[in-house]
Amino acid sequence: MLKSRDHDELIQKQLNAGEVSALEYLFHQYYDDLCRYTVVFVKDLDIAENIIQDLFVYIWEHRETIEIHLSFESYLYQAARYKALNYKRDNSRKADKISFLTKQNVDKVSVGADAAIELRELNVIINEAITLLPERCQQIFKLSRSEELSYREIAELMNISISTVDNQVNTALKRIKTHVHRYYPEMYSSLLMIGLCNL
Repeated sequence: MLKSRDHDELIQKQLNAGEVSALEYLFHQYYDDLCRYTVVFVKDLDIAENIIQDLFVYIWEHRETIEIHLSFESYLYQAARYKALNYKRDNSRKADKISFLTKQNVDKVSVGADAAIELRELNVIINEAITLLPERCQQIFKLSRSEELSYREIAELMNISISTVDNQVNTALKRIKTHVHRYYPEMYSSLLMIGLCNL
């Protein structure tokens, strides 16, 4: 059995090589515990989940260059704490940034052909879910994701409160996740995790 440090080095090498299995391992090993840890800071499970998913997005996007000098466990908890505190300092930032694959990003994901097909199918399902959102909710979500406006900018543009923007984006995310789960009940978490990128 590999020692903890040796195992971390192996996972890092796999990540650097773009192996999805390494990210999936970290996600399934630490996701639930990290969410429980983060909710202590932000007091909202949905926001905590989004912060942790955003953390895994960062890891995947920087997979070729990421270097973990401590253990992965220490790194993940420190990063989660930083992101949670940053969210508290300014809840207008997109700390709940779950984003999804768009067509132009699919080809950038270094996975096999079968996985790429699944990701394209996932993108279609996500876009379908967005079209099913109530008009106001859909508009706010698109301003947040497609236009990349901050919550404060959206609030000023639509003459609503920042908390309303936050609530509407979270509502959109919940509905999208529910819609995706209907099609991918077994692979749901992994597919969303791999598909995280800005709309």
